[in-house]
Amino acid sequence: EQTLKIVKDLKENATITYFDLTSRFSEPAGGAGAMSPKDLLDRYANISPKVHVRLIDPDKNPEIARAAGVKTYGTAVVQVADRKEDAKSLSEEGITGALIRVTKTGTRMVCFTTGSGEPQIDESDATGLSFFKQFLAKDGYGAKSIALLQKPEVPSDCSVLVVAGPTSDYRQAEVDVIKKYVE
Repeated sequence: EQTLKIVKDLKENATITYFDLTSRFSEPAGGAGAMSPKDLLDRYANISPKVHVRLIDPDKNPEIARAAGVKTYGTAVVQVADRKEDAKSLSEEGITGALIRVTKTGTRMVCFTTGSGEPQIDESDATGLSFFKQFLAKDGYGAKSIALLQKPEVPSDCSVLVVAGPTSDYRQAEVDVIKKYVE
């Protein structure tokens, strides 16, 4: 149901490119009764004329696979305009999840709490999280610090709130803000 809604509501063209050996395109994946990669992806194309499917054999077209950053067989890449996202799996859940992530406008933001001795996202020492911040950026996420005592709310642009190992207890006002966000 969710897949139908997301695919029918596409405002831009989407291309799903599947990279594997040609012989595996029509092979059922996952055993008896399973659908082949081609059949699964064709279902998306049949829902909306905005969805285009490409089946690429990296051995026959290594330059296309290299340009897409594909390193393993069985990889599906969903692209809308200049935004690309690898599907986490070759399943309806994996493909639809990638469609959701690639069509979501704006930068997804990960917010890190500060003020109670948490590691900082801009510090590169042994306790800092700058490496994690760089990793998030490669996956299309922004990262910022928020001080819940200074402004007792989680900003609306936060997709995720990270409480990264505080060394002192939170005050009740901070706990209340986090509880409200989780609820």
